[in-house]
Amino acid sequence: MDILEDAPWTKRIRAIRANASTQSHAELDEATELDDGNPKELGQNYLEIGKELENLNVYGGCCGTDHRHLGEICNLLRG
Repeated sequence: MDILEDAPWTKRIRAIRANASTQSHAELDEATELDDGNPKELGQNYLEIGKELENLNVYGGCCGTDHRHLGEICNLLRG
């Protein structure tokens, strides 16, 4: 069973703001440089999450994200 399938709590999620990096918090705590991740991968992940969460309409970024990430997210969401 899909955890998101017909789950009422998913309708309350309106926004997402993820780190650019896919590293764990422990790895990031030990990092000496900012990991800016992969803008295309982050955009694709947001697109997939948006398909599952029907009320999601605010997409942002946190640590490591910049105009490249937001541009990729916008391009993919526009279709």
